[in-house]
Amino acid sequence: MKVYVADLGSDDDPHLVESGVDGLGAERPEESEELESVFYVPVSRRVSNEEIDSRLKEINPQWLRAAEAVVLRLHPPQARELLEDEDLAQALDRRLEGQPILIAHLGTDRSIELTPLREPPARSYDGDELIEALRSAELDSWLRRPGVVFPANHDFHYEGPNGCRYESFMRIGTAIQGSETLDAIAFWLQPYLEGGPIVVLDAWTIASVALSLSPYAERSGLPCQSPVDVECLVAYDEHPDKLAHRLAAIRRALPGEELPPVLLISSVVSMGNLHRRLEETIVGAGFGEPRSLALYGDTGSTGTVFCRPEDIGRYWRHDQECPLDSPVVPISPATYLLEVAIEPEPQRITASDAEPAWEFFKRYAGADVISVHHDDGLRHHLLHIDVEELARHPEFVAQLETEVGKLAAKSFDAVLAPDVPAAAALARLVGDGLGIEPIIASENELSGITVEEKAKLREARRILLVDDVLISGARLMGYRNFLRRGEYVSPENPAELHLLVGVARVDDNTKLRGITDMVHGEKNFHAIEQLLLPNWGKPDCPWCWELRQLEELGGEVPITTGLEQRLKALADRAGLRDSLFIPWVPEAEDPLPVSPWKLTEESVFHAHSQVEMFAAVASAVQSIRATGDLSERHSYPLTQVLDPKCWLTGRFYDSVIAASILRCTRRHDLRATKLDPLLLEGVEKRAAIEDMRGELLMAVGRGHLPLDPDLIATGGILDGPADPGFAGMMRTALEQPGYSSA
Repeated sequence: MKVYVADLGSDDDPHLVESGVDGLGAERPEESEELESVFYVPVSRRVSNEEIDSRLKEINPQWLRAAEAVVLRLHPPQARELLEDEDLAQALDRRLEGQPILIAHLGTDRSIELTPLREPPARSYDGDELIEALRSAELDSWLRRPGVVFPANHDFHYEGPNGCRYESFMRIGTAIQGSETLDAIAFWLQPYLEGGPIVVLDAWTIASVALSLSPYAERSGLPCQSPVDVECLVAYDEHPDKLAHRLAAIRRALPGEELPPVLLISSVVSMGNLHRRLEETIVGAGFGEPRSLALYGDTGSTGTVFCRPEDIGRYWRHDQECPLDSPVVPISPATYLLEVAIEPEPQRITASDAEPAWEFFKRYAGADVISVHHDDGLRHHLLHIDVEELARHPEFVAQLETEVGKLAAKSFDAVLAPDVPAAAALARLVGDGLGIEPIIASENELSGITVEEKAKLREARRILLVDDVLISGARLMGYRNFLRRGEYVSPENPAELHLLVGVARVDDNTKLRGITDMVHGEKNFHAIEQLLLPNWGKPDCPWCWELRQLEELGGEVPITTGLEQRLKALADRAGLRDSLFIPWVPEAEDPLPVSPWKLTEESVFHAHSQVEMFAAVASAVQSIRATGDLSERHSYPLTQVLDPKCWLTGRFYDSVIAASILRCTRRHDLRATKLDPLLLEGVEKRAAIEDMRGELLMAVGRGHLPLDPDLIATGGILDGPADPGFAGMMRTALEQPGYSSA
């Protein structure tokens, strides 16, 4: 089917959608019984029916004569008016030289119908197939708009956010250039809006598509339908849990028990990994199986796809499969724009970066005070410091007594602490030293304290806030706001606030200065211990990523003893203190005398356990972020990454350091286009260490390292010595490469 798509508001020639056809000079098809070519005119709602005739007059009649019928796509109520206007029908019949005219419009049940304006075409046609051809042709015509397609060229090709290599790349959000495009999409979506669904989009760049549906329905009247609500991913690599939480909030706010359907709209589907992940997220948030469609898709993609361009979006799963030898330019997972390709400045981890963490662990050698992948019931922590346990250590108690001795000279009137075990225990120790019974109440519970406690706060001239751990300062802000609103602290009652914390473990020194300003400077801020650590929750935690892989496997891989033990350990909310890394090779009857997870004596890092090792490395990397030599967030242009010559291909030869770096970094800490060859070289060398293979493959699956298909091909490291369960897990993960936020 040839479809000539005309734009009544443009001087451009109609857009012909059919491969291998030259356009205006093409001969009409040989006589056949079926309709083989149409002239398609999408009519804007801003064009009155009376204007259609004059607009058609401006089109070269040769285009009209090249087709066998004309189709006008009209919005309600334009279609209703035109189908009832006999005079206009006759005028259009004369203008179109007697060509058969079909009106594409919405039926009473929101289905799209084709109604002859006067006489039907002499040749037969399948209505559903013709409607699909018109829809595809209209969306295909939008790809000609400036900036929508990053074109194929000889100078470079593209790496999509999903890790695939593309000859050209479609950015569909750019195609939405005005209200007419939004109206057109709203028209084509009407058959899928039965029941007023919640609309979920795969990208914020097409959010306007869903947001325009309600105004379209209000203007058009019945039978058009509005969605109940709208949600979207904020970036390709946004963690599914964040979207799931937003969908769960929508579900809780809905009246009644019956849930509306969910319509999932993807902008472009290539392999379909993201689309499937979103379907799983929707179901996991408590909704049923969603209706799913894609605006654009690869010619081989399955499901409902509005448009499948023939020559655009061709891709290869890996760089080794890609036949193009030009340089690669990444597409940003947040903006879908080209990343600026510059020479990044490699950063090194030095002994001074590692020293503060090492000093901390040297003071508390042998104490069980830190864990990774810990859930305290309120939130998830990549790194958790147990101050309740720390407060039992003689070194900590000695430092605390020294600090309390200094505070005693200031004559405090009240001690206030949150109602959490570690903070309450610390507050009682401080209260004993100051001779004050602490008030134990979290910042959101202060209105419920006793009358005597309220009077004590109101009369106080110095108040000491005590907390176990300081991370972001949110709790301190909550206390300050309550004390001010309740006029416990006011111009008439200018009480002096101090803050004492067991461990100040912020992720940035600038943030720490902002927190100290909340208590009017360093003189009122007291920390027993200070340490820079990343403040990561579930979306960034690599053990959460590993746990999700294990939970999603089901019966797809051998459930070995090692796999079961690993799943149990990762599911324990108390977190991990040892066995941090993937046990790739089953324990041998005659194990090697030295574990690959132990350090050599000459190492820059020092630790007494795996968890101390990881925390020290994470603290060192966070110190580099805090100085601005690495970016906390992915920013443009990407100018700094860790030097692979420092941690992967040389210097830090200990496997435990490389594995810790892979787990405590984000993709943009490690990867830049120009460094990928060096990273591939390092992966190949490190893969020679059998126990290291699981960590390397996990980093590849998370997008932190590039993938060399030769490593996982038949006879590669997945076929070498390995626990079958973990090998199956990583094989599954690597079948769906992508860049997660972890």
